[in-house]
Amino acid sequence: RLLKSNIYCADFETTGYQNLKTDGEVRVWLWSLINVETKQAWNGRVSAIFTDRQKSKVQSNYFHNLAFDGHFILDYALRNNIPISCLIDGKSKIFYKFDLTLGCDKVEFRDSLKKFPTSLQGLSVQLGIQGKNEKPDFNRYIPATYQPTLSEIQ
Repeated sequence: RLLKSNIYCADFETTGYQNLKTDGEVRVWLWSLINVETKQAWNGRVSAIFTDRQKSKVQSNYFHNLAFDGHFILDYALRNNIPISCLIDGKSKIFYKFDLTLGCDKVEFRDSLKKFPTSLQGLSVQLGIQGKNEKPDFNRYIPATYQPTLSEIQ
């Protein structure tokens, strides 16, 4: 059983159609990782740094809608020959969980949407937590060198 201090919530902000049309790809432009017990937080711009951050200890990460965010982690793992095991419903293609082996560490990725079947905004209301006030413009072009604003990070 994992210690509570080894459980994290994570989220990716990704580029959209404008980047796909211009660059031929969609990518993570901002990630955030928060320890659920200590509230210590990390963020960054490059998927590789997110994956490298995972190497510190065995841990469990929750993404709300792993079916979306998980594709970026799986893509990175496959491109870099990182061992993966997955629990995905083959009929409906629902992601439940997957594990990466990073060196000697096993890192779990789970879908909080399966436990809380509502949007993040709806979940924040249920838990009495202030949700996001503004959403990023998902239709804009975001260059690879883009530096997120403090507001976007928060």
